[in-house]
Amino acid sequence: MKNIFRVAIFCTFFLTQLTFAQQLNSEIQTNAEATYFQSPDYLSIEVISEQISAGAQEALTALDKKQNLLLESLKKISPNIIFSIRGNKFAASNSNLGNSQIKTGQAISVKRSILIETKELANQSKIIDTILQSGQFIINAINYSVRDNNQ
Repeated sequence: MKNIFRVAIFCTFFLTQLTFAQQLNSEIQTNAEATYFQSPDYLSIEVISEQISAGAQEALTALDKKQNLLLESLKKISPNIIFSIRGNKFAASNSNLGNSQIKTGQAISVKRSILIETKELANQSKIIDTILQSGQFIINAINYSVRDNNQ
């Protein structure tokens, strides 16, 4: 008899729980919002150098020398620096009035854009100082970004 009584109490309790669960509002919605901050881990600096010479080849050779000296100085700070030439622009040396036609016997101005990239942000001030102390380059842009770890 005690067992039947226990089974009856258990069944009553179970049915009460089941009925209560069915009466809960099924339209309850939950929302979650998360914010994730990550510090930049990549630095890119665009620098521009200009060389004025009697000929295009002479100007390019002089720019190559400047560029190589800068690269050597930067590699002493951080051997993992990425250094890439973004392009050369040729113009007449006196083309400040918008006329970039190059004529025979006229000095030629060559501007070169170089991109310097690194993941070593701890050295950013040394890198910028080295560029500026060379006296040969103008910093055009400094950008910080977050890169994919697989890159």
